Amino acid sequence: MKQVLIADDHFGICQAMKLLFEKRIPGCIVAISHTLDETIDILHENEPDVLVIDADLPGLETEDKIILLRKHFPHGLIVFSSTKPETSAMVVGGEDVLFFDKSSPSEFLLQLLPKE
Repeated sequence: MKQVLIADDHFGICQAMKLLFEKRIPGCIVAISHTLDETIDILHENEPDVLVIDADLPGLETEDKIILLRKHFPHGLIVFSSTKPETSAMVVGGEDVLFFDKSSPSEFLLQLLPKE
């Protein structure tokens, strides 16, 4: 994995995840977006290997986000994140659409990512 896009409207979470990826994954390039529209624009400009997106990012319900994101990001891994574990039930889409509970240790997020 070389490129990750973090989509979250909380600046601190974005910065913490960016630091995690850059420190723990050598050569990882991280982009950040704070809105759904900005996320779609970045997906068109530079398709990352992984998208980590806040399930509660304003714009659409989680199920509708999956449909929209698959339209613009058909082959990459999507990891929905939330502080609400019940959101995991809404995240369905096969082995390339996963869920991360933000209250879990960051090591769990790293374990979801593809190995190179």
